[in-house]
Amino acid sequence: MSDTKHIQDESKLKAFEEALKKAFQNDAEAQYELGNCYFYGEGVGQDEEEAVKWYEKSATQGNAKAQDVLAYCYYKGQGVARDNKKAMAWWKKSAAQGYVNAQLNLGNSYTRGDCVKRNYKQAVIWYERAVAQGYAAAQSTLGTMYIFGEGVDKDCKKAAEWFEKAAAQGYAEAEHNLGLCYLNGDGVARDFETAKEWLRKAAAQGYENAKKVLKELGEEAEQDFEEALNLLKSAASKGHEGAKKLLEALD
Repeated sequence: MSDTKHIQDESKLKAFEEALKKAFQNDAEAQYELGNCYFYGEGVGQDEEEAVKWYEKSATQGNAKAQDVLAYCYYKGQGVARDNKKAMAWWKKSAAQGYVNAQLNLGNSYTRGDCVKRNYKQAVIWYERAVAQGYAAAQSTLGTMYIFGEGVDKDCKKAAEWFEKAAAQGYAEAEHNLGLCYLNGDGVARDFETAKEWLRKAAAQGYENAKKVLKELGEEAEQDFEEALNLLKSAASKGHEGAKKLLEALD
């Protein structure tokens, strides 16, 4: 074992022991941290059921982070039987406290329509609360809602603005989406070079869809916007979901 790994293991063990001591003193934050130790197997053997037990103790005391992750456990059925109603109930509690990740998760649930009946307008309400806190993931998702007119009037300009806000924070999905906006001229003037610049940023972070689009465009492609659109159609015909959706939005 390397010295670095040994130090890391010692640090995780110490964090576990400290969280365990405080958790038994009914410290809600420590209970949440102890849940994380069990969930990820840090300083102790991984045990999702034990993690859920501590998340629930913390969540019951009102810890918003614990409420959010407990909802996730119920949604995924990790460490506990899957229960969509309980997932929604805990996400609502956490989101009502202003916890931004829960607001995003709640919005996503209304968008997917899996834990609750699909309701795009309700989803947008929660996305907007999250973007008010500058949350990049929510900004990108809200941009998508504007692209397709889901829960809001279709507005490609607003979509591009939200993608740009999230992309400015280095959020890869938004960088990709903004690149496609410049490629198509959705809400912005078509600009092939700017499109490739944003796609490259997303690809550099490992965002696979951006890599696929860049491959289709090719570094030697002519800077011809009509040709770029044809290449986007080619990507869609080969199963590129992002390209398909943006082409649908152009109809």
